[in-house]
Order: sequence, then structure tokens, then C-alpha cells
Amino acid sequence: MEAKYWANKWFSGTPVLNRTDADVNFGWGEGEIIPGVASNYVSVEWSGFLLPTYSEAYTFVVHVNDGVKVWVGETVVIDSLVDVSGTEVRLTSTAFTLSAGVFTPLRIQYYEATGTAFIALYWQSTSQTLEILPTTSLYYWRSHVPIASTSTTHTVEARFTPRRATALAQGAVDTYKATALTLVWSAPTDTGC
Repeated sequence: MEAKYWANKWFSGTPVLNRTDADVNFGWGEGEIIPGVASNYVSVEWSGFLLPTYSEAYTFVVHVNDGVKVWVGETVVIDSLVDVSGTEVRLTSTAFTLSAGVFTPLRIQYYEATGTAFIALYWQSTSQTLEILPTTSLYYWRSHVPIASTSTTHTVEARFTPRRATALAQGAVDTYKATALTLVWSAPTDTGC
């Protein structure tokens, strides 16, 4: 996942660290989240794509201290950007249907106020036992390959917004009627996935 780290808990300003994280499974304790910079009042945003194995409803689970918000596609499935007073919160999403072999955008926002810091993102479905979302199912568009895998069968150049189709035109003059019209166009060079 592409990760941006800020030295504040509001995802504000220029990130002090940009890097690729293999997964979202961190237990910093009371140590530094951004090495040499900060252990408290830190925010992180991970973005990329997940590739499910099964076409079925998935549930996402986050173990976290402090706040977190998770989007799958354009849907917010977990929304708890609040300070945590205890040592651990376990949040579970409603079921979200995914299609096998289809890249789905994934975005996670996390912040730490003070004290113990950790986050772990899990998923499960009827056929998928509860597990930390594995690196072999996580992609980011600049890599064109899985974040961690020996396989090179899955590649992706994906963006959240596809490019527009070009050369939009009416079909032959005899292809329109009072209730119908035929259109032709060139496919976009980038469909988003």
C-alpha cells in the first residue's frame, strides 16, 4: 500500500514520510511511528487496491488504537476517527460484496493521539477465514505487481478515475430513429484498472 505519514493527527499539510507498506499490521506500542520524528499525534493514510480470491461478501475487521476510517471502493465500511481510551478497539464492517479477480480500491486513514499505538486490518468471507489482509492480495498502481508475491500473473495499472472515451460520434446516418440512436467511440486508454 502507498503510505503517507504526517506529524499531526489531522492528515494535514505535507507528509513527512512517503513509503510503501506491505500490509496494514503495525504494533508500535509507545515507540516511534515515524522514525526519528514522532510517536504521538501522528496520522497515516494507506491507499491501493485489493484483489479478492472469491466472489462473495467480505467483512473487514480492524484492531486499533486510536482512530480509523476504511473505504472499500467508494464506500466507507468502518468510520471511527476518535480517540480510544482503552488499550484496544475491535471494529467490524458490514458485509461488502467483492468479485474474484477484480481490483477494488482500498483506503485506510489512521491516527494516533498518545500512548499505545497499533493497527491491524483483517478480512473474512464464507470461504476466507479471518486473517490479516495478506500482501499477496494488496496492490498499488505504481508497482504493476503484487506488493509481495512470487507470482507475476497479476498485474495492474490502476487509478481511481478512468480516462474518458474519445472520438464519440453518431453511427451511420441510418442508425437513428425517433426512439433510438447508435453511438460509436474509441475505448479509453486507461479504464481505471
